[in-house]
Amino acid sequence: MLWLVVLCALASCAPASTIRGDVTPGSSEWSSSASIVAGHPLRIHLRSDGSSESLAGLASSAVREVQRRIAPTGEGSLLAGVNREAGRSPVKVPEDLRVLVRRALAFYLLTDGAVDITDGPLRGLWDSGESPSSESVRAAMARRGSDVISVDELEGSLSVQRAGVTLDLDTMGRAYAVAVAGQRLETAGADRYRIDYGELSVLGEDPGKMWKLPLPDGPGTPPRARRWLRVAGGAVSVVERSDGRVGPLLDVIDPRTGSPTRSLSYALVVSSDPVQSAAIARGLAILGRTRGLEIIETLEGVEGLVIDLAGYIHASSGLRTALLQEPLGDGPAP
Repeated sequence: MLWLVVLCALASCAPASTIRGDVTPGSSEWSSSASIVAGHPLRIHLRSDGSSESLAGLASSAVREVQRRIAPTGEGSLLAGVNREAGRSPVKVPEDLRVLVRRALAFYLLTDGAVDITDGPLRGLWDSGESPSSESVRAAMARRGSDVISVDELEGSLSVQRAGVTLDLDTMGRAYAVAVAGQRLETAGADRYRIDYGELSVLGEDPGKMWKLPLPDGPGTPPRARRWLRVAGGAVSVVERSDGRVGPLLDVIDPRTGSPTRSLSYALVVSSDPVQSAAIARGLAILGRTRGLEIIETLEGVEGLVIDLAGYIHASSGLRTALLQEPLGDGPAP
């Protein structure tokens, strides 16, 4: 069961960081490794002992292996093979990829189309930092098509029934890679660990201890104080501006309109399931406060919050009465 509260954490809960920022463990008890996998920073934190280096290698290998199998393009990618056959024929794929795509289609329906694994061409248009032409946006939107994806369990295959539509699992793919890495760590005997990959953190549980994650400051935050989130464990997904500025989430594109979202500056979702956390966080950022939190309230074991453009927090019912603000301590952050 997830216990969440925004406050200043106890000094025994190392290490600390933002979800996506640089991590410097506050204690020599922690060992950290960092790398770039598929264009996103991967950081692995483990208790420092004789096995930490080999365990970090185990987790990193798991992430790389999964990402290679589910990349939208590239040699050795199962998903790339499906994309090459779009509009032509089904492709046999392993069960885990079929399950992942089925879940993505379920999230598409749950979020009113805000989470769409065929929106890669549309997102790519905006990645240059310049506003694309209306003609190019219309052309990219015409290449969307979650409704033309078919999962055949009897044949063990995936198919895209219209040429030009491609599958890109994006944040859900990274979440699945981290979930596999976490499972391998736990199988190998690691208890308390943290894996940060892109916008997602998977936190190993340790009875009696909490993880501390800072939230952006807001109106009324006094000097030497911050807003904090504490979680016992699970998966935490954050959507925030990639340039670090305060303002609308302009690099989050709504696949239904082809335009950036403009109602929020920050969204966060916590779940025991990394894939669910990543998908719902993206949906929350696109759908906005009212509809996004409404969906979260229907999901068992999922909590979320958003920060509006004025800096105020709006949280799901499991967090609403637990939002506190306390001074920073003078010692190293836990």
